[in-house]
Amino acid sequence: MTSPIATVSDWAADLAGIDFPITATRIEKFNRSTNFDVSKIREDVFEQPVSNEEALRTTVEWHLPHEYDASLPTST
Repeated sequence: MTSPIATVSDWAADLAGIDFPITATRIEKFNRSTNFDVSKIREDVFEQPVSNEEALRTTVEWHLPHEYDASLPTST
């Protein structure tokens, strides 16, 4: 079911030519399940190259030294 707010936002966006942050498509994607069944790919003998824990640790270690509220460098 489409949100009435999203529907009005979609109509207004079409009329004004503006990309509003709330759209029916974005709300639908936000509410869609992201749980997937991996049993089929496991049956095909797929093996993860790294464990979930290692992947998460690597991701966190990559993000930690970055300052996300800092200004982006300017090219000269």
